[in-house]
Amino acid sequence: MAVKSDPVRRKQLRQMRRNVRRMMRQLDERIEVGPGWDRIDVYVPGEDPVAEQRRTQEHGEDAGLAERVIHYLQRMPGAQFILLVDDLPWQSFEDAAEKVTDVYRERLAGRTFAVRVKRRGEHAFSSQQLEQFLGAHLLQNTEAAGVNLKQPEIPVTLEVKRESMVVVRRRYPGQGGFPIGTQEPVLSLISGGFDSAVSSYMAIRRGLQTHFLFFNLGGTAHEAGVRQMVRHLWAN
Repeated sequence: MAVKSDPVRRKQLRQMRRNVRRMMRQLDERIEVGPGWDRIDVYVPGEDPVAEQRRTQEHGEDAGLAERVIHYLQRMPGAQFILLVDDLPWQSFEDAAEKVTDVYRERLAGRTFAVRVKRRGEHAFSSQQLEQFLGAHLLQNTEAAGVNLKQPEIPVTLEVKRESMVVVRRRYPGQGGFPIGTQEPVLSLISGGFDSAVSSYMAIRRGLQTHFLFFNLGGTAHEAGVRQMVRHLWAN
């Protein structure tokens, strides 16, 4: 979507938001989906993200809501990546340093890092000034191996807005492609073999709302296998 013209990009983002809202309503009606020019913000109520991640590792799908949201978004065509973030109030360099250190302390132990700051709006400081301050604070207050600006093992990423800041906890890969519904519906002939499954998956990633046509020539067992394949395609 990033290389599309402005009208096409707006259209595809609107469709992506509709898709995300529809999916999020199935998880929890309290989840809010906000607009953006180059992203979609999903506001998830619930407990601390670290506790959510820990419960997911221990209990799988029965874990926290934030991790389940990420799991669903990773299966949705149209997103290049998904960020798990904390949206926190902005106060000062010192306050930001304490909050960022709390988020990254365990992950930085024995590993190199680099701080990446992006600002929206006008501020009395530059992104580089904040990066240097945070980097020095992290070196002093964590067990990080050092700073590597070119190839850090852990990028420490945050975005500063007028009255708040967004601290990135984790980055997850997305499906890529285009949002489902941005192209016309198509009918895919599916046999249960490898080729028809791959072509159907590629059509879904291109934003095509894909329906399936199946001729049952192999009996009940064949039909059951094809049904399972179709469910897997739509779920993943």
